[in-house]
Amino acid sequence: MDRSRLLHCLDAEVAQLRAAAARDLTAPVPTCPEWTVEELVRHVANFYLNVVVRRLHMPEDVPRVELAPDALAALDRGYNAAVQDLAGRQPDEHVGQMPHETVYYWTRRTTHETAIHRVDAELAVASPVGPMPYDLAIDGIDEMLTGFLSELTRRFPEEFAAHLNDWGGNVVAVSARDTAWWITVRPDGVDVARGDPGQVPNQATRARVQGEPAALLYWLYNRAGNDQVVTSGDGQLVAQLKRLLTAVTNTV
Repeated sequence: MDRSRLLHCLDAEVAQLRAAAARDLTAPVPTCPEWTVEELVRHVANFYLNVVVRRLHMPEDVPRVELAPDALAALDRGYNAAVQDLAGRQPDEHVGQMPHETVYYWTRRTTHETAIHRVDAELAVASPVGPMPYDLAIDGIDEMLTGFLSELTRRFPEEFAAHLNDWGGNVVAVSARDTAWWITVRPDGVDVARGDPGQVPNQATRARVQGEPAALLYWLYNRAGNDQVVTSGDGQLVAQLKRLLTAVTNTV
């Protein structure tokens, strides 16, 4: 997705998050059991102000910002500050501390962080979960599998050692309509290749997970149960993949 499309989606997602949250800030969040909706909103506001904005200005020593007492006001302030920076700089400008951190990287990360927590807020207030655009869901799946699962396990394999072993070249195929990701696990991390669902990889496909893009994205983030996707093949590999996804999600 290009930067302008991500920013368009970000604007829609934060508006839906705010609308859901305004219905009941005291509601418990079933997908984040330790939070109420108010705490969820403050988490997102803090992400905007004290993660995104600060990373965009490194190596400057940008002070942390105290959030406004009103959670929705804090969300508005954080969103406006983050999007002003994200929209006003070149997408390929390097920021932060890691080689992969660019303005585009943080635009993408901000959009998907907001989208997942928008779903959390809607689930909390018993509101119908709004649709997610096809391209945003596909990009969210790709970010989770290539940007988190593969990137983090390969960069920090010791942190995920309990969930890593040698699949011996076997793969789990994760697919949504016309896009597939071929996943294999090794002791030094997870390899992910993106391609067409009809292609046959060199390795043996031992299991498959298939679903509509939004449902598959929610499954990857533990926001949907197994009844929302179709699994086949080696259930142990699928279960191990799910444990890895949970461990990775808990670090971001």
